[in-house]
Amino acid sequence: MTRFLKSLLVVGIITLFSTSLYANPGYQAYHADGKVFNHKLLSRLDHANVEIRTMAALKLAEQGCDFIQDRLIDMVQHETQYEARIVAVVALSKIGDDAALNALKNQLDQEQRQTVKTVIKGAIYLMEKKELLS
Repeated sequence: MTRFLKSLLVVGIITLFSTSLYANPGYQAYHADGKVFNHKLLSRLDHANVEIRTMAALKLAEQGCDFIQDRLIDMVQHETQYEARIVAVVALSKIGDDAALNALKNQLDQEQRQTVKTVIKGAIYLMEKKELLS
């Protein structure tokens, strides 16, 4: 199995498990654009535990919270845990705009880990395809 497929499999598993974690419907809030999200997840983006940070990022992306894009870009660029960078890339691929696409393209040249580079390439491909279809 190629590295790309392995990376996608890992991301899929993370996404599957994240859908039920760290989300309580009793904590709903509304963003200015009318999107409903779990406001407790926002504070979890800064949590000391990397697993909590990444699960919050994925869940907010699944909820369509594109207002966290800048925080995700920051995670991709500065997070020390490469697994968290992968999750941030996946989240950006779901909600990112042209700025996120450009940030990922720039990060591709700077990223040291091949696994993260592979996931970034996949995200860029998906985002460009999505852009073409819209």
